[in-house]
Amino acid sequence: MNKSIIAILVSLVLISCGDRFYRVVVPQGNLVTDEMIQQLEVGMTEAQVNFIMGTPLIRDPLERDRWEYYRQIIHGEKLLGKTSFTLKFESGRLMSWTNNLEESKNKDQSN
Repeated sequence: MNKSIIAILVSLVLISCGDRFYRVVVPQGNLVTDEMIQQLEVGMTEAQVNFIMGTPLIRDPLERDRWEYYRQIIHGEKLLGKTSFTLKFESGRLMSWTNNLEESKNKDQSN
C-alpha cells in the first residue's frame, strides 16, 4: 500500500514537470546568408549559383527554371522564424531572385 502511494506521488510530480523539459531549437532547410546573396549576379550559370548557394530545397521538375531555398527555426512547438528565397533562371542563366523573410517572433528565445 505504501509503495503504491509513493508511486502515485512520483507519477504526479513527473506529470506536473512535463512542460519543463528542455526543448531543442531545430533549424530546418537551407541557410541563406547575406554574404551568399551578395555574391549572386544576373547571368550566372546554374553551376555557379549551385556552388555559392548549395543545393536548393525545392527544385520543381515541372518548373526547372525556379529554385526554392526555405528555412524555418522551431523551438518546441513554436515557430521562431522562417525564410524563403527564390531564384529564377532563363536558359540556364540566373535572371532574378526574391527574398521573403518573416521576422522572428521571439528573437530573444532564438539564442
